[in-house]
Amino acid sequence: MQEAPIITNKDLEDIKKLGKICFACTSGEAFTFSPEEKEFLAKIPDILPLKKWWFEVFDSITSSNNKLVSFELKNETLEKAFNFFESSFKEIFDPVFQPKLFLVASKHLENGIYPVVLMSFCENLKVFIIKELKEKGFNDSYLCLISRFFSLLATYFFQAFYSLLFENLFKTVEQLTRKNRFLTLIREINFLIFPENLSEKELFENACHILVRDGGYGLAWIGLIENKKIELKGAFPQNHPYLKLLPRQMEEFMGSDLEEYARKFLSGHPVIINDVCQDKAYQIRADKIRPFGLNSIAIVPILEKEGVIGGLFVYHTEANYFRSDEINLLLEIGRDISLGLRHLRQRDRLEEALFRDELTGIPNEKAFIMELASLASKARKQKSSIALFRLDIIDFSEINHQVGYATGDKILKKLASRLKNFLNGRGFLARTGPDEFAIATTFNDLAALKSFVSSLREVLRKPFFVGDSHVRLEIGIGVALYPEHGEDILDVYEKASVALKKVFRQEKGGLAFYSPEHSPQILQKFHLLGEVERAIERKEFVLFYQPRIDLQNRKVSGFEALLRWKHPERGIVSPLEFIPVLEESGLILEVEPLIFQMAFAFLKKLEDNFPEIRVSVNVSAIQLKSEKFPQKLFQWLEEYVISKQALELEITESLLLEPQAVKNIKLFYENGFKLALDDFGTGYSSFRYLKDLKGIDIKIDRSFIAKVPDDRDQVSLVMAMVSMARGLNLRVIAEGIESREQLAFITGLGVDEVQGFYFSRPLPEQNALNFLQNYDPKEYFW
Repeated sequence: MQEAPIITNKDLEDIKKLGKICFACTSGEAFTFSPEEKEFLAKIPDILPLKKWWFEVFDSITSSNNKLVSFELKNETLEKAFNFFESSFKEIFDPVFQPKLFLVASKHLENGIYPVVLMSFCENLKVFIIKELKEKGFNDSYLCLISRFFSLLATYFFQAFYSLLFENLFKTVEQLTRKNRFLTLIREINFLIFPENLSEKELFENACHILVRDGGYGLAWIGLIENKKIELKGAFPQNHPYLKLLPRQMEEFMGSDLEEYARKFLSGHPVIINDVCQDKAYQIRADKIRPFGLNSIAIVPILEKEGVIGGLFVYHTEANYFRSDEINLLLEIGRDISLGLRHLRQRDRLEEALFRDELTGIPNEKAFIMELASLASKARKQKSSIALFRLDIIDFSEINHQVGYATGDKILKKLASRLKNFLNGRGFLARTGPDEFAIATTFNDLAALKSFVSSLREVLRKPFFVGDSHVRLEIGIGVALYPEHGEDILDVYEKASVALKKVFRQEKGGLAFYSPEHSPQILQKFHLLGEVERAIERKEFVLFYQPRIDLQNRKVSGFEALLRWKHPERGIVSPLEFIPVLEESGLILEVEPLIFQMAFAFLKKLEDNFPEIRVSVNVSAIQLKSEKFPQKLFQWLEEYVISKQALELEITESLLLEPQAVKNIKLFYENGFKLALDDFGTGYSSFRYLKDLKGIDIKIDRSFIAKVPDDRDQVSLVMAMVSMARGLNLRVIAEGIESREQLAFITGLGVDEVQGFYFSRPLPEQNALNFLQNYDPKEYFW
C-alpha cells in the first residue's frame, strides 16, 4: 500500500496560483455581456420549456452516470435545483447569485457530485436550448450568447467548487499539523517520564520545556500542593517574569471569584480560561497577566492515588486557543506526568527499601558499594586516598542470648547513631551485615588517618547503656587503603575484609591493616561467600535425592537428600566448593531450615504411594552442637505433620567427640529417630563411642569402596569394618557403589543397604519420583 503524498507549503502556493488564473478568466472579453444580451437571457425561461428539458436531461444523465444514481434526489430537491438553474438566467449578473451558487456547490460536493457531472448536465441543456432557438429562427449571435452564458455558469461552478475544495484542503492540513503537534508532544513526554536517573525537578522542568518548544505555548509551569500552598516545581521559560506574580496560597482562591475554578480543579477537572480579558471570574488577576501577552490559560490536575496533588498550568498568546482536542491533549499529558511522578516516587521508595538498613536507618551494603565508585572518582581527581574500614562485633550472638534480641537491636541502633555522629559528614557509613558495619573516609596524609583511627577506636570502646543493661562491645576492625592496596576500589573493600579476618585470628577487638602477604585464597573465599549469601536470598539452593537400596529385599528403602546449588550462570555447583563456606561462615544455620522444609515436602509427596520410604538428611556440626536444635526439629515435624520414622539424620563421626552433640544424638534416638554415622572411617571416632550409641547405622565412605574388590588391602579393611559393625549390632550402609562387581562383593559381606552411581546419581525431585515408580531390581541384580 502506497503512503499518502505529503502536501508541502509549495504545493499550497501552486494551488493558489491556479485559483487566481481560474478567477481571472471571468473578467475577460468572453464574459462581458451588453445590457441587451442580459435582457435577452432574462427572457429565456419565459420563451423556452426549460423545466421539461431539465427532467429529460436528469433522466438521461442518471441512467448512465453512477455519480447521480447514488444521489437519491427527490422531486422536491429536483424542483429546487431547477428553480436555481432557471433563476440563473436573470440573477447570474447579480451579487446575490454568488452565495446561492456556493450553497448549491456545497450541497453537490457533500454528496460526491463533482463539476464534470454538472458540466455534462449543462452541456445537454445547452444543446436543447440552442436547437430550439435555431428552429425558431434566431441568428448565430444569439446562439453564441447562449454558449457564452453556459461557459460563464460553468466557470462560476468551477470557482465555487475550487474555493470549497481549497478551504477543505486547508482545514485538513491544519488538522494534520495540529495532530502531528499533538503526537510530537505525547511522544516527547512519554520519552521523558521513564528514565531511571530522572529526578522530580528534572521531570517537571523538562516537561514544561517540551510543552513550550514543541507545543507552541507561551509559558508552562507545574506546581504541587504542599501545606495548602502551590509550590512551583518546574517551569519554562524559567525566568519568565510572570512566575514572580503567581498566587501561592490556596486561600487566595477561596472566597474570591476564582473559588469555583479552584473547587473544580481540586475535584480533578481541568480549568479553562479562554480569554483572560473577557472571563468575569478572572478579572481579579487580568491586570497582572495582560502585560505579558498571555491571553488564554489551561490548568489540568496532577493526580496521585489520594487525589489532586498539583497542577500543570499552560498559557497561550491567542485568546480562545484551547479547543476540546487541545484540552484532551493536555489532560493526556497531565496523566503522563502523573504517571511519571508516581514512577519516580515508587522508585525512590524501592531504593529506600533496597539501599537503606531497616533497623538502623543508615545505608546498607548495596548503597555502600554504589557510593564507593563515586568516592573513588573524587579521590582520583583530588589526588587523595580512601580508607575502607570493616567493623565486626565479636560474639554478638552471645550478647543477643544474654540480653535478648530486642535489646541487641537497640545496641545496634545506638552503635549506628554513635558512628554517624562521629563521622559528622567526614565519611560514608553503612550496615553491611547482622553485626557488621563499614566506613569509607578520605584522607590526604597518614597523620590524618592515624588521628581518625585513634578517635574511631575511642568511640567504639565506650559502653552502651540500654535499660538496665550495660554492654561493652569488642569490635574487630579491618582496614584497606585505596589506591595504595589496589586500583579497583571494590577489590580494596574485599581486602579490608581479609584484614578483618586477620583480626579474628590474632586477638579480639583488635585492628589490622591489609598487607600483600595475605593469602589470595582468602579473597577468593570472600567472593564465594558473597555469592552464597546472594544464593540464599534468591533461593538457588535445592535438594537432589540419591536412592538407597535394601539388599535383603532389593527394594528402594529411601533417599539421601543432598544439597545442590543451581547457579544462574555456572549451573550445578559442586557441594565440595560451597558446603565448607556455608559451615565456616555459619550460613548453614540459614540454609538448614530450608533443607528440612524441602525434604519434608518431598516426603509428603511419597506418603500416599510409598509410605515406607525414608529420607535421610545431613545435619551440620554447628546445628547438632546447638541445645535448641532438637526443639526446632520437633517443631518442624509438627508443622509438616511428618512421622519421625520417615526421617533419618546423618551425622559426621567427629561429632562423637562433642558432648552436646552426643547428648542430642541420644535424645533423637530415644525419640524414635533413625540415625546414621556418615563417612565412617574418615574421622575421629572410636569403638568406645560407637558401643555407647545404640540404634545408629554406619555408612562406609565411598573412598573405601572405590578399589574393591581388586585391591586386597581395601577388601580387608572393608571386611573389618563390616565385621566390627556386626559385632556391635549396627546396620551397615555402603556408599559409592559404581559397578556390578562392587555390588556383588558388598552383598556377599552381608551389608544392609547400598547407594551409588551404579543405581543412580543424585536426582532432582521429580526425577527421583520417576526412578521410584520405574525401579526394577532385575536391571541391577543377578
